[in-house]
Amino acid sequence: MEKKEFRQYGAYGIIIKDDKILLIKKMENHMMES
Repeated sequence: MEKKEFRQYGAYGIIIKDDKILLIKKMENHMMES
């Protein structure tokens, strides 16, 4: 399994996956990856 790195920056979250940086709001934390 791949370990996802999650860090909280204020009201935003940064997810580093596959050399890509995704910025998402904690309120819209709807991540459903199958």
